[in-house]
Amino acid sequence: MTSRVQPVSGVSIGHWTDAEARTGCTVLLFNRSVLAAAEVRGGAPGTRELDALGYGRIGRRADAILFTGGSAFGLAAADGVMRFLRERDRGFPTAAGPVPIVPSAVIYDLANGRPVAPDASAGYAACRAATPLSEARFGRVGAGTGARFGSVNGAASIQDGGIGAGQQRNGPGTVTAVVVLNAFGIVRDETANMSTDPRRAFVPGARPTSQFSVLQRDNTTLVAVVVDAPCGH
Repeated sequence: MTSRVQPVSGVSIGHWTDAEARTGCTVLLFNRSVLAAAEVRGGAPGTRELDALGYGRIGRRADAILFTGGSAFGLAAADGVMRFLRERDRGFPTAAGPVPIVPSAVIYDLANGRPVAPDASAGYAACRAATPLSEARFGRVGAGTGARFGSVNGAASIQDGGIGAGQQRNGPGTVTAVVVLNAFGIVRDETANMSTDPRRAFVPGARPTSQFSVLQRDNTTLVAVVVDAPCGH
């Protein structure tokens, strides 16, 4: 599936995909260091370098953002992104040379295909494959290759997820969201049938099944929001 978003100056996106193993990684590359912030929710996040973006930190800037499958193992793909950037003299300046800042986050997809994870070579390949957002492919590629959603209604209701993007003009700038959909919930209930409405499981007094609790551990949705208008610190 091709992109339906417009190009954003200074931003490109690249995927590395292993369709057989049903995993992959996606990198958002910036042509210069950009102001960045992060929010982490959930009980079992897998992340790298997000603390560097916290309030009061020295830099709070990113050279790239990595989304990857492979659970915590997939964070190794960030090494390849760092190598790609360092070869281009990108990163936070230090006495020993620039150190690229690559905030990264993972989804759990190890049980959806072969239990392998993207590595440093995958991250590097994703960088080499980067194109403008308007030319990028979305769907079951990159970090969305092994993504799934809908386990809130039980294993029989799980559907393939993927990676997608949306965009909206906001005054002088554009807000672009890139999403890896690996959600516990559903995207939309086409039937509006209360027998399949997952909200009842969250009502006080409800007693989710053991299957409900187990399936919930496998889901994380990753979102990067890129704003090309001036933002305050």
